[in-house]
Amino acid sequence: MWSSSDTGYFSLPDNTKIKVSRVLVDDYARSRGLSGVKSSEFADDEGAIFIFPRKGMRTFWMPNTFFDLDIIYLDDKFKILSIDRNVKHHKSYEGDIPKATPTIAWHVLEIKARTALSKKLNAGMVLKWTSQPLEQKAPKTRHSQ
Repeated sequence: MWSSSDTGYFSLPDNTKIKVSRVLVDDYARSRGLSGVKSSEFADDEGAIFIFPRKGMRTFWMPNTFFDLDIIYLDDKFKILSIDRNVKHHKSYEGDIPKATPTIAWHVLEIKARTALSKKLNAGMVLKWTSQPLEQKAPKTRHSQ
């Protein structure tokens, strides 16, 4: 579940900010992701964070998406483990729907592909969350057990 009040920021090591406009913490919200969001409704410096209660295999698909995405796999400290770049969008639920490479991670960040922000992100980089603790938004996680 998410709302406009569920926003915050990640800071990159060079202090570039990623505005996190969607914090997806339940199964329904995570399964929908950015489906139905038009490119004009999602800025080049914006992201959606998928919060999971534990580390596991993360699989993402792209039905009803309107722009290509970078899928950024994070550990529990928001270190970038890997990035699946330029995952193709698919404007319907029909046909051969593109999928990102399944990867083991704690959390996942999605941003628009091929942006100035996208080009700054690399595996090994640690993102710093600069807003209300995400654990307060998430279901039972390793921090609240």
